Amino acid sequence: MTARLLVLDGGTATERAPEDLSELRDHGCWLDIQDPVADDLTLVAAELGFHPLAVEDALHGDQRPKIERYETHDFLVVYAVEPSEQGRVRDHELALFVAPNVVVTVHRGDCAPRREVEALWRAGRLPSSGTLLHALLDRIVAAY
Repeated sequence: MTARLLVLDGGTATERAPEDLSELRDHGCWLDIQDPVADDLTLVAAELGFHPLAVEDALHGDQRPKIERYETHDFLVVYAVEPSEQGRVRDHELALFVAPNVVVTVHRGDCAPRREVEALWRAGRLPSSGTLLHALLDRIVAAY
């Protein structure tokens, strides 16, 4: 598993240790988890109060696109698409947990829309977790 915490601080996003998330939640935070491992995601989920069924869906993948509302957060599953080397379309499932000041993305592999949005977030061009979520969904949909 690769987990990176990118925190808005002073106009740009800086990378911090993922275990610092709880003390930085007054800033805009993006925790990006690539190739999740059950134990690590379960710890994050417990700290942020994520619903166990949503965590299970994020871990196992192969979910239908959806939005589910929980008391402390929203859970989304979306699919990004991009061309493969063979000229076919390849899809990438992204699970997103959205809580106040925090977006957590969970995915296997990587995709261009996520990388593009990360560059905008790091440059400070997205001033809040809400605009981060909008940019992620916008880039994903624009690729269709």
